[in-house]
Amino acid sequence: SNRADYKPLHSPISDNYSPLFSPQAFHQVVNTKVPQEIAKKICIAALRIIQKSDSGLVFDAWGELLSIILPQVNRNDVLNLIIPAMKQSAASNTVESRRLAARMFGALTDALTAEELHSKFLAQAEKLCADEDPSVRAMIGQSVSLVGRKMPFQTFQTSFWPHLQKMLDDKANIRVKAAAMRALAKTVEAHRGEPQNNQFYQKTLLPLFMAECVNATGVASTDLRKVDDDTYLMLEIFSELYGHFIVAAAPFIPDDDAWSTVLDTLLRMVTCNGPTVRQWCSFNLPAIAFVSQDKLTKLGGVVQALSTDGDIETKATLGAAFHELARLLGKSSLRNEVICGLGQLMIDRNSQVRVSVLDHLNESIKYLADGLDEKEMRDMDQIYGTLETVSQDSWRTQQSLAEQLELAMPHIPSDMICKFVAPLLLSMARDSTHLVRKSCMYALVMVLRYVPDVKRRDHIMKHYRKEWAAGQVYWTRVAFLDGATAALDVFSFKLFRELFMPYVLQMQDDPVANVRLRLAVLLPGLMSPLYNDPSLKKAVDKLANDPDREVKKLAKASKAVIDAFPGHSQEALKEDKKRENAEKAFFIASKKKGGDEKQDALPTNNDRPADTNSPRDPNNNQLFEKPAKSFVNSPQAGGGPVPSEVTHSTVTSGGLIQNAYMTEKEQQKQQVQKEAAQQPPAPEPAPAAPAATPPPPQKQSCLACFGF
Repeated sequence: SNRADYKPLHSPISDNYSPLFSPQAFHQVVNTKVPQEIAKKICIAALRIIQKSDSGLVFDAWGELLSIILPQVNRNDVLNLIIPAMKQSAASNTVESRRLAARMFGALTDALTAEELHSKFLAQAEKLCADEDPSVRAMIGQSVSLVGRKMPFQTFQTSFWPHLQKMLDDKANIRVKAAAMRALAKTVEAHRGEPQNNQFYQKTLLPLFMAECVNATGVASTDLRKVDDDTYLMLEIFSELYGHFIVAAAPFIPDDDAWSTVLDTLLRMVTCNGPTVRQWCSFNLPAIAFVSQDKLTKLGGVVQALSTDGDIETKATLGAAFHELARLLGKSSLRNEVICGLGQLMIDRNSQVRVSVLDHLNESIKYLADGLDEKEMRDMDQIYGTLETVSQDSWRTQQSLAEQLELAMPHIPSDMICKFVAPLLLSMARDSTHLVRKSCMYALVMVLRYVPDVKRRDHIMKHYRKEWAAGQVYWTRVAFLDGATAALDVFSFKLFRELFMPYVLQMQDDPVANVRLRLAVLLPGLMSPLYNDPSLKKAVDKLANDPDREVKKLAKASKAVIDAFPGHSQEALKEDKKRENAEKAFFIASKKKGGDEKQDALPTNNDRPADTNSPRDPNNNQLFEKPAKSFVNSPQAGGGPVPSEVTHSTVTSGGLIQNAYMTEKEQQKQQVQKEAAQQPPAPEPAPAAPAATPPPPQKQSCLACFGF
């Protein structure tokens, strides 16, 4: 270059700054799993740069890199390379070197055993605890919080506790005190339940914890905007460690007055105006509920306050652990508060909050419903009514919702399945992506499995087949085959043949190659329920001669698998018998009024348009113009489900279904009006002028039952 300010890459400026910039690039490497040889080379490079550098920034950057990669280094390399370098740094005259040694002591937790830590570096660690520089003492305190959980408590008590006591009394350096408190809390929580430590817990830990509770209660009761930074920092640290302390000290809290002091601190922190403090309260709440089972009345209002908090992170943290709260509090006096809190998080404005509680929704439902009958689970209706809000999120959230509902289906009352869950799944399946549709089909199979009323189940299945097995666009039929794939793992051979077999095999005549291709993939799975069935052989032979090349190829491969099938094993027959017995015990069959219901006819090619593999267009397809339907009980169906109209101005199954169901009284009123219309009208005097008669309302087809 001819520029006067040009500097080559090997210039002194580049050489001085490269050690600082290099760790930033290595961070992407050390945070992933790397071979031990690569980890060793990174350690050697880091140690050489640290030895040659005098900059505090370089020490911190490469020290962090070294502490991250250390767990992946071979144990012998740690003993031969890292330990000698740490001892040299611990004896250095520079603060940066001693602080690096203090930091590396904590990183050794995952690399060495407790005995090796004691023999190789304990003496140096004790000296660092008494270092004259507060930053070194704060760093060794952080390391002790990691090492203390691994080493014997007696070693902690004799080697580190005397130094930590002095650090806790260090009011001039608040970060030193915070590090010492973290080391104490995490160590005593890790060693709780060891009888030999009871004296320390009762005489040393409990008074210290009670004193900190009183102090935190006073600080949290004030306006935190007006307190100094050190005071607020200690409140944040104590709110973080409150769960560790209460779990360790709970067996030694003597009476109700002491419990009131401890739990009043939590209430004050939950209602303070420090968002970080409230976030830590959400994080610690499951641990608090675990140890205070006999004092749950004192926790009233905490779940409600946190679930309606104005801080997003506080609610998201609570949502991530809500399944644990449901397990601990679901059968307690706080059950209603837990259910309301779950419903509140499900309809929160922020999607991060909704997704956090969705990740373990099936577990929350399971714990709240476990051991209860359907009448006792009526208080959970509000949870199912809030599912619609979550279904409006991204397609990934919709997929997760369908998967969670699939897992939770055994614990959802059948009325709620028909009223909320099934319409919601069909709404998402119709209006979302292929992966969402596939997950919804899997969940709908579970709907059919866990609706005990046979007439209601068959009614749902009837419309499921008509709208999806005989769908007007090809992707509905592909989705039906996805549902059949899931049904193979859910139903017995007998029930699968009854519900799915004729409609699955009919797809061999489908005009769209994609549908036949999906059937060809499914054929090997049909071997078990259709073993020695001539209809399966017929379908295989037909697809093996299909005009489409890909269909023919897959069908021939499936035919080879089917021909080689040796028959059912004893384990498979035993599993099928187990499913069949479970189905007989679960499903409730009742006699139908007016004789047996006719089976719906198989779809034919005349029922389907010769569609192509083109994207669906809701504006040009009549499927998207009909009103949505849901299932409720009605006298007209002999106690079974009948479709009731729901306004379809927006895609909202939860809220609309609750507000738009036809009640039994309205249905009876319509029946009276119908009977009155069939009677001959009474003679009336002729009116002065003929009144315009509005056209009769169009009767909706039952095909709209699933929302089309």
